[in-house]
Amino acid sequence: MLVKRNADVTITKFLVDIIVIFMVSIAALLALENFGITIAPFIAGLSVIGFGTSFALQGPLSNYAAGATLVFTKPFKVGDIMEIGDCVGQVEDMTLARTIIKTLDGTRVIIPNKR
Repeated sequence: MLVKRNADVTITKFLVDIIVIFMVSIAALLALENFGITIAPFIAGLSVIGFGTSFALQGPLSNYAAGATLVFTKPFKVGDIMEIGDCVGQVEDMTLARTIIKTLDGTRVIIPNKR
């Protein structure tokens, strides 16, 4: 549906990934309920685990936050030519965690979005 409306490739991939994660999570919770597992304590336990894990994964999670900022502010998009430090090339792919640039000599450079 987004492709037909000529939506940006990066935003399309981001939205599809979020929808898939949401749908799989809902399906997993409903399946657990069908097996007789009470969901409320399970969700409370997951939130405690998530809180502790978020502190442990602050560095990698900051790449995802920076990637979300790049997706929505659109300072560049797939296909643009850009220069980062000594690297000049075309943006080949953008995800929430990283951006891949193909340099003029054909080398692929992976750059974390937090940078």
